[in-house]
Amino acid sequence: MGWSSWNTYRVNINEELIRKQADAMISMGLKDAGYRYINIDDGFFGHRDKDGILHTHPERFPNGIKVLSDYIHSKGLKAGIYSEAGQQLDLDEKERYTEITAAIREVCREKISVNICRWAFPGTWAKDIAQSWRISPDITPDWESVKNIISMNMYLSAYAGNGHYNDMDMLEIGRGLSPEEEETHFGMWCIMSSPLLIGCDLTTIPEESLNLLKNNELIALNQDLLGLQAYVAQHNGAGYVFVKDIEQERGRTRAINTFFLQENIPQPRTEYIKSLCRQHKWPKEGTFLPETGGHSASKM
Repeated sequence: MGWSSWNTYRVNINEELIRKQADAMISMGLKDAGYRYINIDDGFFGHRDKDGILHTHPERFPNGIKVLSDYIHSKGLKAGIYSEAGQQLDLDEKERYTEITAAIREVCREKISVNICRWAFPGTWAKDIAQSWRISPDITPDWESVKNIISMNMYLSAYAGNGHYNDMDMLEIGRGLSPEEEETHFGMWCIMSSPLLIGCDLTTIPEESLNLLKNNELIALNQDLLGLQAYVAQHNGAGYVFVKDIEQERGRTRAINTFFLQENIPQPRTEYIKSLCRQHKWPKEGTFLPETGGHSASKM
């Protein structure tokens, strides 16, 4: 759980911008809600010297990454950073990512979390070296993109669990989706146990979107200790029933969600399929539960 720079800023980032986002994560109460990572995505690169050593951009990051990461850590947050896939190593994909991960862990004394970003499900080998992996192209702030990513992840639940997760990409909450679409988006990312990385500008996020990101019942659903992704328990036409085991695999405590995937429905459109994220013990009565379906009645 955290924030990443890519969705809003692409490569147009700098040290001051990252500092402001870290400050906002504290002041907006997001750290208290469980968000911890500040991820510096693409755009910090400057150049490589004659020995191939990567240097940060001298104007955007004049103090280097260490000073910035120290600032992030001083807030009680964790720093993350993006790296290219290392194609220049002339290795196949599995070897390439294995080499990169081994190199990182060799120089990092602290426990690190590795995400493989290759815009499609990489294969079962990913679990040997990473905690999460992207399963789709980059998300965009429109319902069609959100719906398509949900569809891509519907039958990948077998590869998630035990500290390994299918990454549905960053959250587009606070970036122009309708309230119904945002609720669907966040609710489905939570029940499908996707990493939750905020992608908007935290200094200008609408209050309604901020409250959604801090919904403690949905966060608890995403962060439960069992960590299993919801699986398709029943499918009839365009309707799907998702079940997420809580506390025990195939146990008696489960979250249930109904999702209707239908294309080519004009926007805007009122929901007609409700999402039921329910559990025997929680969320408790009166808890906000997102409606799933969005405009195309269709959501990590």
